[in-house]
Amino acid sequence: MKVMRFLPLVFAACLMIPYASADLDRPSSDITIGSGSFTTTNSFFDVFTEISWQVSSPFQISLLGEVPGPPGNPEWEFNHYNGAGTWNWTNHNFADYPHYWLTVDTRYNGNVPVSRYLAGPTGEKLDWTLSYTDTSGGIQTVLGGDLQVSLAVDGTLSAFFLVTPATMYRTFEDEFANYVEHFNSQLKPTDIVGYQLTASGIVVGGDTWTSTGPMTLQVQAVPLPGSLVLCGIGVAFAATARQLRRRK
Repeated sequence: MKVMRFLPLVFAACLMIPYASADLDRPSSDITIGSGSFTTTNSFFDVFTEISWQVSSPFQISLLGEVPGPPGNPEWEFNHYNGAGTWNWTNHNFADYPHYWLTVDTRYNGNVPVSRYLAGPTGEKLDWTLSYTDTSGGIQTVLGGDLQVSLAVDGTLSAFFLVTPATMYRTFEDEFANYVEHFNSQLKPTDIVGYQLTASGIVVGGDTWTSTGPMTLQVQAVPLPGSLVLCGIGVAFAATARQLRRRK
């Protein structure tokens, strides 16, 4: 993957450091899904198709800016929500994981619609979304963004799910949300820059890759304040690498 691809990620992480909290005791987690397929080449003229995977285990999305509790501020309560009216320090806050689906534009041309549960589609379209849905048919996109995919000779697929706007969680409307999520469709900063997927599979038909088993999206997190120096080093390294590439 080109060095330039990392620059937006590094800068996004650095810009979010003022929001980070050293007391974030429950960082966001990985997300697991079932097996599936990706197209490894894309073209603006390709026909849009999408594929969705149901999330297969509880997961955590944590908001930055929490004040520890209990009782804590709204961000802390969101991060420690367990669905039963108490603050559980061991379970992930998205225990209703069967309602969440990862949807990908298999040609990653930005065609997956973003939606709010009550208001419906917003008109925004992305390469991927993570959304809540239920039997009512309402869909709430909570995360989404750009997708970068590459395939190694041995059949290992590498995909980076970048969250856009940078690190932002898309909150539910207050009329529908649970008793701790009352941000009324605001964008709230998280510790998530994106998710890295590295999985083994096979290629069929020249450009369609299929995994050989369940897949895990590994969370790539914003550095906390103690990592500010490392972040500066990372920016300097990326800039230096870019300069060296220009000289070649």
